[in-house]
Amino acid sequence: MLKRIQLTLLIALTLLYSICKAEGSLALTGFESAKNNGYYYVGFLNAFEGSSLGNGYVQRFWADYLTYQYNNGIGDVNAKAPGLAYSLGYQKSTETQSWGAYLGIQGRKTNLTPDDAGNDSRGNRGSLVVALEGKQKIVDSLAVELMGNYAPNTGYWSRARVPVGTTFKTGPEYAIQGNSNYQNQKVGWFVSDIDLGSGFKTGAKAGYSKNNGLGGSIYFGLDLTKYIE
Repeated sequence: MLKRIQLTLLIALTLLYSICKAEGSLALTGFESAKNNGYYYVGFLNAFEGSSLGNGYVQRFWADYLTYQYNNGIGDVNAKAPGLAYSLGYQKSTETQSWGAYLGIQGRKTNLTPDDAGNDSRGNRGSLVVALEGKQKIVDSLAVELMGNYAPNTGYWSRARVPVGTTFKTGPEYAIQGNSNYQNQKVGWFVSDIDLGSGFKTGAKAGYSKNNGLGGSIYFGLDLTKYIE
């Protein structure tokens, strides 16, 4: 199942690269996997005319596949929740900091096994989605990164990182995600901005993941980006 999802994401990334060769564009794909939750995504950002990535108005297309497990007081429930989103945003960068803000719409279908009528996210849900991101450089080789998003009907996600390095980056990360039925927290270590050439960069992460009310496990993940001029 995991290999099939990864292959699908890579094919989608290739199609985006082939179809959307616009100036100032970025294609992304990756996954994160743990015992009680997983996340697989493919995305595409591009700047509007007169803007550029990092400075100006952008649009973002996003498709993902979320899985998680929680205990509803009766037993364990497994959720599978594919989603699609489109957002408009604004980005700004200086020598020491950068930030972005996005507002869009999201659709997500949450399938539960066994079914749980008490889960407000079950079935098809449409929602506004708000996302924020920011980076503050402390010195040339040290920064703080924060990002997160919130969709009232389907859940929230946020992550903090402290990247160290001037070429590729490495450092600790902390992430939290969930909805009214579950909460997952991750503490780990990441490596990012590994240059593969031809505009491709990759990264990896690993650490400890725990859903409330359930046992913890190791998580790991990979990310791949392609800048398109």
